[in-house]
Amino acid sequence: MSDVFHELSRSLGDEERKALLKRISDSLNYRTDAEDNIYHKDPNREERKKLIEKEVAALNWLQRFFLWMRMTFSGKPLNQVVSENKLRSIQRRVNRKIPGFAGFDTQVLYPAFALKVFELFKAVMPLREPFKRFWSEGEHFQAILAAVIEERLGEPRQKVEDLITTDEMVEIYSQKGTRAAVRSEFISRLQSYTDTLGDDIFHNLEEEILPVYYIKELVSFPFHSFFEMFHYVPPRDPGESTPFFKTASANLSLDLIERLYYAVYIISKADDKGELNVNLLRRLFSNEDQDDGHSEEQIIRCIKDVIKLGKSFYNDVPLADIIRFFRKDPYYQLIFYMPTMNLKDFYLSVLKIRLLSDLDEVFDNVRDTYIERETAKIFKEKRYFNFPYYRVYTSIDYKAADLPFFIHTRSVSLVYNYLRIFYREYMQEIIRILERNVLDQNRITRDLLLSHAANLEDLEDKIKQFDYSLSPDSEDGKLFQRLRFSLAGDPSHQRMYRTLVVQKDREVKTLLDRSHESLEGLSKIFQELILTRSDSIRIQLKSHFLLNGKSTSLEAALKYWTRHINDFLILFNQVLRIEKGRSS
Repeated sequence: MSDVFHELSRSLGDEERKALLKRISDSLNYRTDAEDNIYHKDPNREERKKLIEKEVAALNWLQRFFLWMRMTFSGKPLNQVVSENKLRSIQRRVNRKIPGFAGFDTQVLYPAFALKVFELFKAVMPLREPFKRFWSEGEHFQAILAAVIEERLGEPRQKVEDLITTDEMVEIYSQKGTRAAVRSEFISRLQSYTDTLGDDIFHNLEEEILPVYYIKELVSFPFHSFFEMFHYVPPRDPGESTPFFKTASANLSLDLIERLYYAVYIISKADDKGELNVNLLRRLFSNEDQDDGHSEEQIIRCIKDVIKLGKSFYNDVPLADIIRFFRKDPYYQLIFYMPTMNLKDFYLSVLKIRLLSDLDEVFDNVRDTYIERETAKIFKEKRYFNFPYYRVYTSIDYKAADLPFFIHTRSVSLVYNYLRIFYREYMQEIIRILERNVLDQNRITRDLLLSHAANLEDLEDKIKQFDYSLSPDSEDGKLFQRLRFSLAGDPSHQRMYRTLVVQKDREVKTLLDRSHESLEGLSKIFQELILTRSDSIRIQLKSHFLLNGKSTSLEAALKYWTRHINDFLILFNQVLRIEKGRSS
């Protein structure tokens, strides 16, 4: 389950997969290191000057007099004197609030400070291992989060068919002829669906889940590194033991103090009276070992206790002042980026990964349905001939043996049946009429028409001969029949088989290209005659002829068969495109 989204996204293109996975990560603000969320703002010279001028302007006349006296007797510039005054003010403020926490003159932190942090450490201990496990498995957390959202939604769209039916996909494919068109329509419907989902549902869920985010930094804070600064290594289970700390270097501890400040600052913004999402927590901790000794209720109580203690620590310990003093900069600022989440955007991305992968799986069925439907529409109740030799053989396990099959079986069958049924039975008579009457004075068009006609008549025979070349009565056919029954245990026969298959596919591709060219040429000539401006030809096209037992105007017959050929070529091109994809 932990790799569910990466597994599903493998069927997507590289760029699309990376974009969706990044969007999921961004929407959850997930796996962001604390250092990335802390911005150190150091005011530049001009900004400092303005800050100092503002502070001096706020002083009364007596304070300004003492400021002037200090500058005069010390010989220090205004900005230095003001900064020193502020640092002394910070020192007095910290000593009043938490006496015995820091030695400002000796640049050390006292054990009382570490003892206060140790209370946080004991509070987060039950959560450290569980949080470490599920927070390091992003996909596991995302899968659980998606399940929680869908339970809240009630009846979510979980299948492709919930948004678009197979018939609708077939219709889109018949009009546009591309996978991209089907995907585009599906994504549009998916976006419309998520737009209809109430924002309040996602907002309420975010409020229930964000406390887990708010305590993440404190739970994962490197307490061991911090306590090492005080020459103490905490036991695996601190229990009720009283630690023994020594003084620590304030300067060496500053980076950790800043990270601790970030951790409790985030918690200070959490709502300790808000409801936690019990369903999410139950799923997150449901697989934890019983040896951990913490029930679901205890985990929920621990989270609330951590939030309450973190808030208290933030209010009681002026970490910002301690940092500014030991940085020797009263104007030093830390800007924190708060954890955020956009569950609606997250859910849309999850659905895209899940359902687009499913869409890719059903697309072959959509395409096959389209081809079967169009084939049935064109040939209707005509007797369709299937080749006995150039085909897919069920006796060969192509996948297990990693062997190729004949690629163009469907396209060559289509074009052969089209020539055999429609060209021979219907179009040949029209071509004879055009040759003898309409095009009698237009030799260039007549010759081109006859060239296409001769080519199509020749192709019908050539295609039939091609299939016969694989029969047991021909040389290639004898070889093929012998090879297909001895493929399993003979690598040399497999190589010969591969070579023969490639050769036959190349031969039939030449016939297919010729067929496409001549059918397209025939359609163009028919279309040119329909649109001609020649009065004599237009008059002849109005003439009626007996075609297949019915009296029909030549113009009507040309229009009908132009549409018929073009419809067939659309189907033919789709099949060729599919076959080309299989060969690559």
